Amino acid sequence: MKIHKFLFFVGITILLFQPVFAQDWSQWRGSNRDGVAAISQIPSNWPQQLRQAWQIEVGEGHSSPIYSNGKIFVFTRQNTEEVLLCINPKDASIIWQKSYSAPYTLNPAAFGHGKGPKSTPVIAEGKIITLGINGVLSCFDITNGALTWQRRFTEQFSKTAPVFGTAMSPLVNDGLAIAHVGGQKGALMAIDIKSGDIKWQWDNDGPGYSSPLIATIAGVKQIITLSQKNIIGLAFENGKLLWQIPFQTPWFQNIQTPLFYENDLILSGLQKALMRVKIEKKNDTWSVEEVWKNKDTWTYMSSPVLFGDIIVLFSDRRKGSYAMVDAKSGEVLWQSQGRVGENAALIRVGEFLLSLQNEGKLIIAKPSREKLELIREYTVADSQTWAHPVLFDNHILIKDKTNLTLWKLN
Repeated sequence: MKIHKFLFFVGITILLFQPVFAQDWSQWRGSNRDGVAAISQIPSNWPQQLRQAWQIEVGEGHSSPIYSNGKIFVFTRQNTEEVLLCINPKDASIIWQKSYSAPYTLNPAAFGHGKGPKSTPVIAEGKIITLGINGVLSCFDITNGALTWQRRFTEQFSKTAPVFGTAMSPLVNDGLAIAHVGGQKGALMAIDIKSGDIKWQWDNDGPGYSSPLIATIAGVKQIITLSQKNIIGLAFENGKLLWQIPFQTPWFQNIQTPLFYENDLILSGLQKALMRVKIEKKNDTWSVEEVWKNKDTWTYMSSPVLFGDIIVLFSDRRKGSYAMVDAKSGEVLWQSQGRVGENAALIRVGEFLLSLQNEGKLIIAKPSREKLELIREYTVADSQTWAHPVLFDNHILIKDKTNLTLWKLN
């Protein structure tokens, strides 16, 4: 469905175009894992059409590309191998390419999503960490792709991936790679990025498909994520469980990456109401209190973004719809008609929302408390686009089912 059939229109003001300058987009959902692009200058007038700079075939999978130190990195599948490519953005030439054997038997229920990989790599401290569809965790040198270490976990867990394949994206902080590995039984681990040694692990619940965050609450640095059956907060120092919220969705599909708003957590899940919870520590006891819950909307595979006090999300309700919710009260401010699409990857760029729908449509819109104003709609692929778009230097990078395409904004 075209977006003009469900968004309220107002006139588009034509303003001067300014170039886009972005910092590195070096991990899942950007530098703060919140879907916000760190861009100093943004377009005030988005062009009528995007111009294709280049397109290359890189392999299958929905892992999002990343951009760091002037290079593009993309993690894909080519036949029975998982492949990591380092690409020159100027001419799409391959700087280096590394691969390893990763045969995978696809669950029939996930047939439409392919054999992955789905996890987005992370770059930090001169290394790039990948997590394959089978749960193979690898560390490469970003300069030449040399394999530093690799862990397959076959001796530790009977199954090394959830039912529908690994999707969580690892993070790196203070020299530790954080990854939730295993299948129905698994462990959230902290691994030394230089040696590959496991520093600690928490093994009370297996991984969901959600990607973790790091936050400091009440002076305690902690890892927050959705496991298979819970929302958990673990002490970054030693992996000790600080608090948890029972949170189970149909078929154990905890997927969304939560948001932080005024030190509170905003989250949702399949058939789970969007809610805001407060996490506090009193003396030595942690508590979790519900601030509000909105049963009229929820998310499934799409993670929301914040525009000040406005939560913008792609809801699974009504067979796919956009919604805007007041972060303070939980009130729905606006929502679109239903049956918009199956999924949308959302990014905030200044005052604009970029929404890449899974059928290859890129929507540029401007949220307010009254409406979501359509600015532009582009067709950027002719196959499925589940990965997030990446912006840098007047360009938008799009990964579809098998191709990587660089589009120019001017």
